[in-house]
Amino acid sequence: MIMGYAQHGCFHEVSEVFEKMCKSGIEPDEITFLGVLTSCCHAGLVREANDYLNSMFELHGVIPHLEHYACMVDLLGRVGLLEDAKRTIDQMPIHPDAHIWQILLSACNIHGNVILGNVAARKLLELQPENESAYLLLSNLYASAGMWSDVGKLRKQMKEKVVHKEPGSSWIQVGGSIHYFFAGDMSHPESKEIYMELIKLYDQMLESPKLDQNDAFLMKNMN
Repeated sequence: MIMGYAQHGCFHEVSEVFEKMCKSGIEPDEITFLGVLTSCCHAGLVREANDYLNSMFELHGVIPHLEHYACMVDLLGRVGLLEDAKRTIDQMPIHPDAHIWQILLSACNIHGNVILGNVAARKLLELQPENESAYLLLSNLYASAGMWSDVGKLRKQMKEKVVHKEPGSSWIQVGGSIHYFFAGDMSHPESKEIYMELIKLYDQMLESPKLDQNDAFLMKNMN
């Protein structure tokens, strides 16, 4: 019940079930606390989550696992308390894995914290050097901060390490037939003509007086 309520963000219901469970003499376990912390995360309740996390061992003798700390880091990241999220990682008695660093990096990307984002990305790539999500999140973070030279350098690193984004795709319907297009794909029977037309459009857009510097940079580096 607790996990079901937690997945739907029903903190009050989770809290009530948890209290009834404890009063009836049923001791909560690791899964119970994971559900409680998840509900706090969905509801953005930092103080309550911290209280539950501290009570795990102090009141119930349950040792927090990496998943519990990851849930706390996720919560702190969601509400913008990025320094607290980083401090939680530094102070937890478990060696952080790639997943928890990716949680922090995602939060930094959302809130535009380049300094902590760099730290999280470096830690993540130390554990998973070929993790394309790290490069993409960091690239988006740099782009949102207007750090276009860093975006270019990062994309160059991605190419050198053979880290690729999933190819973008699109489709159009012409005369009752559906035509699919994938970035970098040459399988279409008229691909040569299509790419020639795209090059013409690309050159026209670069010459447009309405194109600002940031857009021009992105277009030149999107390959």
